[in-house]
Amino acid sequence: MSLALSPFLFAFALVPGASSQLGVADVEATSVFSPINTGRFNVVHGSARDEVAVNRGRFWCLARYDASSLVLESFYASPFFAHATNPASSNYILWLEVGDVLGDAGLEVVTLYEDRTVRIHDVATRALMSSFTAAQDYPDSLLLHDLDGDAKAEIVVSDSYGLAVQSAAGAVMWTFSGSVGERLIAGQFDDDAAQEIVAESGVVIDAATHAEQWSFPTAAGQLVAADIDDDGKLEWIAGWESDQVRAIDVDTQSVKWSFAAGNLDALAIGDIEGDGREELFEGVGGSGFVHVFDATNGTPLGIIDGPNFDFSDLELGDFDGDGALEVLMPAKLPSNQPTSMSVADAATRAIEWSNLVLGPIAAGPVRGDVDGDGTDEVVVVCNGSIVTGRIVVLDGASLSVEAISQPIANGQFSSSVVSVALVDADADGAREIAVGSQQSGAIAEVFDYSPPNGFTRIWTNATQPASAAFSAVAVEDVDADGDLEVLCGTDGTSSAFTTPCVYVYDYGTQALEWTTPALGPAGFLMPVRELTLTDADHDGVDELVVFRAGDGVFVIDVATRTIESGVRGPFRSAAFVTLGSGAGGLFGAITGDDVGDVRRHVLTTSGWQTSSATTFASWRIEGLAWDPRRSSFASALGRIERHPGLAATPVWTSAAYGVGSGDFVTLVFDGDAPLHLVSATPDMVVGF
Repeated sequence: MSLALSPFLFAFALVPGASSQLGVADVEATSVFSPINTGRFNVVHGSARDEVAVNRGRFWCLARYDASSLVLESFYASPFFAHATNPASSNYILWLEVGDVLGDAGLEVVTLYEDRTVRIHDVATRALMSSFTAAQDYPDSLLLHDLDGDAKAEIVVSDSYGLAVQSAAGAVMWTFSGSVGERLIAGQFDDDAAQEIVAESGVVIDAATHAEQWSFPTAAGQLVAADIDDDGKLEWIAGWESDQVRAIDVDTQSVKWSFAAGNLDALAIGDIEGDGREELFEGVGGSGFVHVFDATNGTPLGIIDGPNFDFSDLELGDFDGDGALEVLMPAKLPSNQPTSMSVADAATRAIEWSNLVLGPIAAGPVRGDVDGDGTDEVVVVCNGSIVTGRIVVLDGASLSVEAISQPIANGQFSSSVVSVALVDADADGAREIAVGSQQSGAIAEVFDYSPPNGFTRIWTNATQPASAAFSAVAVEDVDADGDLEVLCGTDGTSSAFTTPCVYVYDYGTQALEWTTPALGPAGFLMPVRELTLTDADHDGVDELVVFRAGDGVFVIDVATRTIESGVRGPFRSAAFVTLGSGAGGLFGAITGDDVGDVRRHVLTTSGWQTSSATTFASWRIEGLAWDPRRSSFASALGRIERHPGLAATPVWTSAAYGVGSGDFVTLVFDGDAPLHLVSATPDMVVGF
């Protein structure tokens, strides 16, 4: 028996000792994979090499660059935090900074959310240390800087009307009223003892008097600071899109030098050669070029020819631990581009590495040994919404990237990947990867994987049904003749598609053998989510069992190709189960619906018997899984819950990893032994 897996899967197996976590809520993941294409980056300086904290919108992650990898490797992803006053709405991170706000000589990630909540996480432990409400009514940015010399950074929150300086406990230390803008920098810019805050609007604020000290007449969207003339005081370099880039001396209230900005996207500054002279890096939008200047006088030094068109950020750091600085150059909009960010040697200006663009996670995870080494890997498929889809093979424990395939779905741009399954088509002990997708028609493909990065397509369907996608795939000897077939469940992609629900192809010839009858209403927006071949009614012959979202569970006689039985209902999710042990175990399914109810359906000799509903959640059940030890797992509102049987009260709850419409998943329990729990949303794969 095989199980075909469908889009946005939660695949389950329990971590050793997971029973010790019973009764624990908001359990965070211990491993993560999250494709990073763009965002706002902050350098996390480390002893061996620098890493980055990335604002991903509704969550943030920590990542590191590895020259041997094809992607920026994420190793932590924060939970999603609900909006404080409107839990049903998305709560986006407006700003993220890294600094020591606790005075413990460690680093913290400080995030400002849309609901005005400021959260402080310890970088080393990822623990949430504290949170408070920003003092500004409409905050849009953060600055971390030690303004009073107490060896810990204050948290400066700004909005259109001014700024507030707050402690790590949230206490308001002082405020300033007036136009400041989003971007802020701080430091010692003049001869007095006090630090200054320089704002995007051009205003300079004295940290001792809390008053405006001076104002430059031209606002700037990009701000960096460095001591470029060796006078012991910082200068401020400001630029605004097509205007000018200027070096401004606050002490003398004068412009030291300037040049035409071009189409300015980002600025960064640092001493890349260790000679005490700062270099300025300017990312020019529309060109992919980073211009390098001598920050002392604004003289051009050279150009980094990056592969991207627009820049969301520029960051300097020793990302590979070689003792030299690199330039991290993320693209603003990676659409239609094969790479989304690059790393260049800051001194030689040569590109060292480029990050492969991966679309949202569209199918998986599935677990199995795909390379024949005796240990399981985790496989997901990233969608082709912004690029062509690709298969990603992850380490089964750490979720680090092992391999990324070439473009699938015949390499077609904007292909829509909707399902993945692992099959052993050649009985060699290593699983092949079957993928269902859609471009001009429904496509099924089977790939053989050979480390380190070899993906060979060994099968695809000869004919592609129009107006459909393959939302579930399995490989089985359906008719028990010794030859394999590929079973493809459909999802109608337009109202023109009506039937059938399952296509059965010959594995040897790739030709269509037969199709199932229509299972119910027209196929549009009622995808087949699960397929399995099993002797459901104990008549000695395997049947094809199909779950179709929004329609029900159906048992199909493969000899006559007719529907033997079924249970209908507006079910969002389902998991097939066997109740009882041995040959007498009864086949069944547990289903979840759009209002949070879960039911058990059992196929008996007198037909399907359905239990009364148990309410698991106040919102739709996005996915279900069944542990043979009589635990059920449910996904709702971005969380996974473990329930004893169908008891309403969970005994284990994960943190939220995807709140809001569109973040739906299907859950599959993988294996009988306590091994590992892995789940996925479009944004990430997380392991517990």
